[in-house]
This record gives sequence, structure tokens and C-alpha cells, in this order.
Amino acid sequence: MNKITRNTFFICITLFLIGCNSNSSKPNTNLKTKSSVLENSHFDKDTIRLESSLNKLQGIWVGEKDLNQSIPYRIQYENKVLDIICVEGICDEGNYDNSVIEISYLGFSDNKKKSLSREDLKNNGNLMVKLNSKVLIDENYIINDAFYTTSLTSSYMYDEELYNVSSFSKINSLPIDIFCKLKSKKVANIKNIIREFNIYEFSSKIKVVADKTFFHSEMSETSRRKAFLVRGDIAYLESMNDKWAKVYYDGKIVSGGYVKIEGIEVIK
Repeated sequence: MNKITRNTFFICITLFLIGCNSNSSKPNTNLKTKSSVLENSHFDKDTIRLESSLNKLQGIWVGEKDLNQSIPYRIQYENKVLDIICVEGICDEGNYDNSVIEISYLGFSDNKKKSLSREDLKNNGNLMVKLNSKVLIDENYIINDAFYTTSLTSSYMYDEELYNVSSFSKINSLPIDIFCKLKSKKVANIKNIIREFNIYEFSSKIKVVADKTFFHSEMSETSRRKAFLVRGDIAYLESMNDKWAKVYYDGKIVSGGYVKIEGIEVIK
């Protein structure tokens, strides 16, 4: 390489490097610093958080048994709560109604005052608050997508010394016996409690895609009954495995049992 060529080469390299340095020193207006992104997203995060806690409580839940083996079921719609307690694990014993049904309101607050009203309940807060005949407050609640824990279970089950906290797990639908009880029973002058607490929309359901599918008393071919569903019928789904689904149909009467999954599709 001759001298002129070498000099030209070094000049080009120098100019290229100077150009790179000058470009890198210019601020990129399209980029935001980490702190500015956090500052701008702070409101959005708070908005999501404000909406999330109450939203996560919406639906149908079953709680842990208490010391007497009583089982709490809970439906939350907006800030309204319906608690159904099957005393000692049995809702009906012969002709005797062995259940307790309570209606209350549940939401959140950052205020510990004892005069809170339904209008004071928020979507989120440091305190979970339950309102019925009195104000109950839980500072240690935990909420997840599929479960939550709180001391604010039914007053029938609550025992300050023996049973402080209940864990609730989300379920597909109410058991058929609980559904029938709510359908036939008037609670606090509510004519249609299924509609009042959005139970149909909260529940998992199946749609019949076969011409006809028979109910079975058990998960076996030999337990087939005369009752059946036809194409297009929609039923509540309690549970299912790879062969059978436990469902019930709300018609003139509520009919339930096991059906083969090959004749249905899950729609929620």
C-alpha cells in the first residue's frame, strides 16, 4: 500500500469514528429512561391494582370445613356475598333443612372506622371489610386467582379461638343440592337468587352436541338412567374427567348425573 493510499484510509477511519461518537452523544428522543417509564406507568399499575382485588373475588367458591365439618359455599357478585353453610357437611337431612344462608357485603377499605357503609367499600385496600349486622375487618387477607384466605367467613362458622381463617377455592359450579336449595328458597325477599347473584353466568357449562345423551347415576355404562339431554341443551358443569362429566340441567325440574363427554362440549 503506497503512502497516499494509507493516508486516505486513515482519514476515512478517523472521520467514521468521529461521526459515531457524535451520533451516540445525541439524546434519543424516542427512548425513555427507566425512572420516567416507572413514573408514567405508576398510575396504570395503581388502576389495575384498584380493579383487581374485587374482580378476583367474583364467582363461586367453596371454603374449608370447620371443626364441626360444616362446609361453607360462597358466591360473590360485585360487593354482594351469599354464604351457604352445610352444617356438619349436610345441607338437608330428611325433611330437616340443615343449612344456613346469609347475605352480606364484602369489599375493601383503608379506613378502620366502625361506621363503614356499603358505599364506603372500594375495589381494593389494605383492609378487607365485611358488612352485615356489624363491620368485620381483616388486615391479613390473601387473594390469588384461584383461592383466597380470610377470617371473614360466615358468622355461623366463625370462632375467634378455634377457627380464625378460612381458605376459599374457586369451583366450576355449585353442587346440585345447593343449587336446588337456592332455586326453591326465598332469601331476604329475593325472588330469584340465581339471577340476583349472577350464578348462571359464573357457572361452568356444557352444551350437548350429540342427538341425545343419557344421564348415568355413576361413571359406568351399567348405571344409565331413562333421563337424557338432547342436542343444544345447556347444563351446569360440576366436574369432569377424560370420559365423564358430572352435570345438572335446570328445566321444569333440576336433573343431574353423569354424561359421556363424547356427546358434549364445554362452553365455559
